[in-house]
Amino acid sequence: MSRVRQLALTAADQLISKKRWGAAAAILEKFLVSHPDNQQDAEVLRRLGKVRLAQGEPKAAAELFERALSRYREAMLAEHVDDPLA
Repeated sequence: MSRVRQLALTAADQLISKKRWGAAAAILEKFLVSHPDNQQDAEVLRRLGKVRLAQGEPKAAAELFERALSRYREAMLAEHVDDPLA
């Protein structure tokens, strides 16, 4: 995990634990904008979905969860393409 990603997740987690949804969302969204092609962003999307759900935005949360699931699938497929016997 990259250092920047780890710092973003740690900061967001701290804000989430304090129910500071807006600040947590800002960090997670900034990470996604700064790293648009990051194949490892499924966890960032999942956390942002959790924040949107807590903010009373179930439709936005569902879209983020779907994107996270898609990224998880892509990562799993890429992993198996690299090692077909895994």
